[in-house]
Amino acid sequence: MQITARFLTLFWIGAWAADARGDKLVIRERNGERRVEGNILKTDSSGATLFETRDGQHLVVPKDRLVRCEKSEKPVPLWTRAELKTALAEEFGKDFKVTESNGYVIVHSCSTENAKEAGRLLNKAQNAFVTYFTKNGFHLQKSKQPLIAVVFEGREQYDRYVGKYLGDIARMTVGVYIPPVNRIFLYNAFGGETAHKVGLASDVNPTYGRQLAGQILEQNISTLVHEAVHQAAYNTGFHNRKVVDYPLWLVEGMAMYFETTDVNAPQGWKGGKSINRERASRFKTVYQRGLSPGFLERLIVDDGYLRAQSTAQDGYALAWTFTYYLLRHHKAEYMEYVRLINSRPEFASYPRSARLKDFETAFKMPPSEMETAFANAATKMIDR
Repeated sequence: MQITARFLTLFWIGAWAADARGDKLVIRERNGERRVEGNILKTDSSGATLFETRDGQHLVVPKDRLVRCEKSEKPVPLWTRAELKTALAEEFGKDFKVTESNGYVIVHSCSTENAKEAGRLLNKAQNAFVTYFTKNGFHLQKSKQPLIAVVFEGREQYDRYVGKYLGDIARMTVGVYIPPVNRIFLYNAFGGETAHKVGLASDVNPTYGRQLAGQILEQNISTLVHEAVHQAAYNTGFHNRKVVDYPLWLVEGMAMYFETTDVNAPQGWKGGKSINRERASRFKTVYQRGLSPGFLERLIVDDGYLRAQSTAQDGYALAWTFTYYLLRHHKAEYMEYVRLINSRPEFASYPRSARLKDFETAFKMPPSEMETAFANAATKMIDR
């Protein structure tokens, strides 16, 4: 799951370094004023400022919250790896450690061993994503600085910290990437109360205990890969972080495309891109229940299908199945569709009419004309 840029708030403000060059903003907050340093990326017609902090966070600062702006003659660079590690250590405090893992800097309250294991899979997922789209002709950029992941020891600590950003929504997630913050938040699936529950289950019924542990491990792997793909997509140019109204089916469909686990592979994952049995089974149920005409257009133009609690599971299943279908039958058109979205104006909303037009431009047909071919192909591939 990723939280879209609609959730931008002034909670997401990085540290300010007094002696560095760069744009400086003084922002009015509930508890007083705060200074941030980085680079102004854009100011829109309402006077709102899109600002990038030195750790890569994006802030949208409304005009009425901007107290003062000091513009530098030269842009300030993002923090180096060493600067980033120092800043993160100061931000999170003594109860957390900071561990490097190739393209990642991992802040963690879990063990260093668990953090390194998470880092290996994060890097593996990022590399698989980049390799796949590079081979298929999509030009990706190198991330501007190491990516940040935060791994908590247990669920309670995760809920408490992520709740500062998401409120009660945090309890509905098992891991999350927040594009404006540009960080992944995860927790040790076997930490805290979960370890106690698995232990009790194993004492009562060893077979059930092993099954439960296996299910938790698979979910943990799937979640980690899912969020890593979100982060990789937004930091390599596959998605544009400055487009604040990205179609949710596209973003989530891509992450699900890679998330499929494989218990027989090293680290329980060998690259995804295969049938996701859980999503496929749910889609089959949806299909058998009946898909009303216009279902693809609704998926494309309306994020509510995936957001609403009553339809989210069906929406995610349809988003995965449609993504899987498009990357097998309309791959070149899919790439063009992503490029069209990435070229949209910053700050601008993405109305239904524009979403539909972009789809029709890229795929050279309205989604209604694709429904029959999609449904037939989807049911065949699921039943294999």
